[in-house]
Amino acid sequence: MDWKPVQSSNLALVGFDPDKSEMGVEFHPGKGEDNGRIYFYPDVAADEHAALMNAPSKGAHFHQNFVKPGRPFTRIR
Repeated sequence: MDWKPVQSSNLALVGFDPDKSEMGVEFHPGKGEDNGRIYFYPDVAADEHAALMNAPSKGAHFHQNFVKPGRPFTRIR
């Protein structure tokens, strides 16, 4: 997975593996309930990842498009 730092008050890093269609997000430490946590999301299309990376507010885009009831994820820490 290729991790990239992002300009966001919530997200620190976003990773994407196009071969697995998997995206990872790491939250900034000390920021809210997701304090430093890392989540992996399966079945993420390349255009979904690109939309997040190009969004003016990555945190808002992430919460509007990935944090949904029924969307699978794995919390690593």
